[in-house]
Amino acid sequence: MTRAMLSLVLCGLCLLAGLATCLVQSANHARADDLARAQREWQMLSAANAQAGAQVHAHVWGVPLGQEWAARRPSPEPRP
Repeated sequence: MTRAMLSLVLCGLCLLAGLATCLVQSANHARADDLARAQREWQMLSAANAQAGAQVHAHVWGVPLGQEWAARRPSPEPRP
């Protein structure tokens, strides 16, 4: 009788451990999705920051932003 009860308790604990593992695994998948979404947002922000930094470094002082190429292009010489 004691052996049967101990076996029953052990089987119950094994089932509980399996159910707990399933719950933890599903929570981990949800966290992984959230982390992947946050990583994609971080990569997009990093790319936008790098682009803005490149635009700032390429800016010619004294020329309004967006008109750098007009300032660097030589003015056409008048033809006789």
